[in-house]
Amino acid sequence: KLMVSEETGWLISKAEPEIIQNALMEAVQCSNDNLLNKRNNAFKRVEENFLWRKTIVELLHKIRELKNDFVVS
Repeated sequence: KLMVSEETGWLISKAEPEIIQNALMEAVQCSNDNLLNKRNNAFKRVEENFLWRKTIVELLHKIRELKNDFVVS
């Protein structure tokens, strides 16, 4: 889930000079529209997955679940 996709950036499979060079060349030659798309997709991904308000809501939900699991009838 944390992996960057082609929609938000460039994947570099190995830290080898040729692979890094190819990714950099793709980025430099990318159209402005494509760059804007990647940027917008990246912002959307951050908003949906990594903002504190979402993290807090998920954490509170998990705490409530755990609390309910420990309630003795």
